Amino acid sequence: MPLLSLSDLLLITADHGCDPDPRWPTTDHSREYVPILAYSPGGGPGMNLGTRETLADMGQTVAENFGGNIPHGKSFLRELTGRIAESAR
Repeated sequence: MPLLSLSDLLLITADHGCDPDPRWPTTDHSREYVPILAYSPGGGPGMNLGTRETLADMGQTVAENFGGNIPHGKSFLRELTGRIAESAR
């Protein structure tokens, strides 16, 4: 964390969830939602990003951070940083 610059964006997530259920012992993907932990040293205080419609929201956020755009997802970069990435302006 100390090596991150003010404009860096750190996203941590999972590609699926697997909730143990004693009624159906399985290791199959069984969760509809995955966690998203997002951090930027230049961002504001922590917040709840709510339930996202799709994991593609992360991809759109990364794309916007680098001044790009992808066909799917809704960026939450503004919510993280309080601004649009400088390169996207």
